Amino acid sequence: MPAAPTTGTFAGMTVAQLQTLRVTAQTALTDLLTGGKPVMVSYGNGEGQRQVTYTRANEIGLRNLIAELNQALGAGGRHALSVSFR
Repeated sequence: MPAAPTTGTFAGMTVAQLQTLRVTAQTALTDLLTGGKPVMVSYGNGEGQRQVTYTRANEIGLRNLIAELNQALGAGGRHALSVSFR
């Protein structure tokens, strides 16, 4: 299990909080893509509460948030593949 980040945007957040935020962001992206409506994502980190509203025009920002969360959680990255023949 990854450790909670100590620097960057998500410093001060627990792994559980990051996982919850990722689910929220993924749901928001799905809502945005299927309904074209603005969606709001809010979260608290060590520096207080933050809130961002995404519209279709800044879908990339929402995708970047999800990518940052995946990186912070150690998910979705490229990993070396190891193959062993016995």
